[in-house]
Amino acid sequence: MRPLHIHRKFVIPITFLSLLLLSNQHLFTDTAPSALIYDTKSVASGEWWRIFSHLLVHVSWYHLLLDATAVAIIWRELNIQSLVLKFGSAAICAACSLLVAVMFSPRITEVGFCGLSGMAHGLMFLLGALWTHQALANTGNSGKQKLKRTTLLLGCTLAGVSSIKSIAEVLSGSILFGNLHAHNLGTPIVHAHLGGVLGGLIAFVLYCSLNRDSRKAFPQNHL
Repeated sequence: MRPLHIHRKFVIPITFLSLLLLSNQHLFTDTAPSALIYDTKSVASGEWWRIFSHLLVHVSWYHLLLDATAVAIIWRELNIQSLVLKFGSAAICAACSLLVAVMFSPRITEVGFCGLSGMAHGLMFLLGALWTHQALANTGNSGKQKLKRTTLLLGCTLAGVSSIKSIAEVLSGSILFGNLHAHNLGTPIVHAHLGGVLGGLIAFVLYCSLNRDSRKAFPQNHL
């Protein structure tokens, strides 16, 4: 019997999907995800793994599908050449999302915190910032001006929407279009989105400082 070989490009998606399924077994039994969510008292008492596991846990299938799809799409488009820098950027977004939520959200001690939306907002900002930076730094021939304008428009849109949306949510105290999600997202921690965007900004600055040649950010035929 021949051994099963998994192509390298499928390793990350399969691992991501497996971790999501393992961390959300409560959705199959319709029970609360209390064991893995971020809970201030539990973490303080020594359950340190919640700092990491809360990212994978979701309160409903709708919540899981929404977050996982967003992260998967952005991850695919975030064509950073080094996986170390790519995972590092995601870690910065996730860390800032949690840190800002813990520091400024009064709800987190009451209801806990879980999900990938904060990190997704940060990666969305990072993707937009890198596309914008690439377009502004690209001094190629005039035949690529249309590509440059498209990249610039998409980059500014992603960075602008993620920033403005996150700030508006903090000021209003509720997520955008929250009434459309009914109770499928639990109790949203709005500060987490802004924290993620802050993480995206930090990751962008660090990435650019490590890649002085801005055209290394993405292949020239990316869009």
